[in-house]
Amino acid sequence: TRTPWLASWLEEPFGPWMGNSFKGHIDFGLASPRLLVEGRVQLLGVADHDLVTYQLRAYLEEDTRRWQPQRRLVAKEPADWEAGWADFAAGFDEAVEPLDLDRAWQLLSQAAENAMAEEHARPARPRALPGRPVIQERRQTRAKELQTLLERRLRRVARRASEAARNGDAKLRAKLDRDLDELETCRGLTALTTWWKHDIQDDVGAMARWITAQVTNEVCKAAGFGTERLRGFLDSLGPASPAAVREVHFDGHLLRRRARRAKRKAGGLDGWTGELVAALPLDFFDKLARLWTAVVKGGKAALAVLRWWGAPEWLASVLEDFYAGQERWVAVAGVFASSPVGAGASLLQGCPFSPLLLNAMMGVWSRYVQTQVDNLGVGIYLDDRSLWTRGRGAVQRLEAAARAGAWADSMLGFELHPNKLESFACNGEQREALMEYADVIGIPQCCLASRTGSRGTRLSTPRT
Repeated sequence: TRTPWLASWLEEPFGPWMGNSFKGHIDFGLASPRLLVEGRVQLLGVADHDLVTYQLRAYLEEDTRRWQPQRRLVAKEPADWEAGWADFAAGFDEAVEPLDLDRAWQLLSQAAENAMAEEHARPARPRALPGRPVIQERRQTRAKELQTLLERRLRRVARRASEAARNGDAKLRAKLDRDLDELETCRGLTALTTWWKHDIQDDVGAMARWITAQVTNEVCKAAGFGTERLRGFLDSLGPASPAAVREVHFDGHLLRRRARRAKRKAGGLDGWTGELVAALPLDFFDKLARLWTAVVKGGKAALAVLRWWGAPEWLASVLEDFYAGQERWVAVAGVFASSPVGAGASLLQGCPFSPLLLNAMMGVWSRYVQTQVDNLGVGIYLDDRSLWTRGRGAVQRLEAAARAGAWADSMLGFELHPNKLESFACNGEQREALMEYADVIGIPQCCLASRTGSRGTRLSTPRT
């Protein structure tokens, strides 16, 4: 049976919102058609890091999502696996050798699906090629819950016009006038755009100027980070750590034991649940081990910072291959750009190795700052950094550390976020001393002696 808890993007319109002031506040999250956000509470925190909580409620109405159907499978070991695999063996070998691993997995998954399919099961899209959920419209006479912005605004104007005609409320008439003005403005802009598109067809000069127009300033140029400069910066911190010698071996018996221990686990969007995978024969897991071995050995180049820290070559190679040639499509109001934008320097949100990559770079930043300033404490949590010190000359050490950190930022491609830069001290005299360097270490905040019990000066410099 289809589970109602399949995940989707949290801010995707999977159900009717019952509140009055909902806005997109959640940076990242997954939800389901039965999980809605009802409320939000935000408490002011230190250095622009607020405590935000969300109130969730279970959505008990009928799910409006229709997921792509899949063939029904029987969760027991297939008796004719070898006969079915013979049709896929040659293609699997041809895909594994040149590292066409997506194709190899599709063949392996298709063979397993054919072997476990119920008798007389309806044909469906293969599990290795999962589709996207679609909204199915309910057959009813009332208005659809998912409407365009223009439809909603027109319906709102119609309701207010009908109500104003009945009771003549002045406040309601003011709202109606405002709505009509907004709609007329949108209509005028649309008409102007339509006229411009029609008029420019006969003006070759204007068309040529519009087509050749381009952005003069690049938002982010990958070449500006300087690979050679980064290598020189890393060399200044000392010799690189030797690469960790740790080979990863995949074995069919081990993979099957792990699959059987995870028998009660839920499946992903491809529909391969733990119960189904655990029922597959040993030969399937032998092929899967071969596939994972090819994944680990794929790729050619290692990431500079991870390699300097001594990361295993196979890990850096896989990450480099994953990030090579990344392109992003930019869309505004549902309209996509004519070509993708190359991602020269970025970490993908949701990638499990993104924290590792960022922490490696932050570790280099910390090491450089501590080589420039003595008696300095450093605390880092992903892109947030705190520096503190005590004793005579504490303010001067913090100022020197901030300037050293700015130099390391320029080497690593980081940028200081001025709105997240703050400094703290335990008494008024130290706060006055910090004020002299406010442009470097941030404006001093309230006294923290009652909270921390420390005697020295503390600087908090979260950056992104």
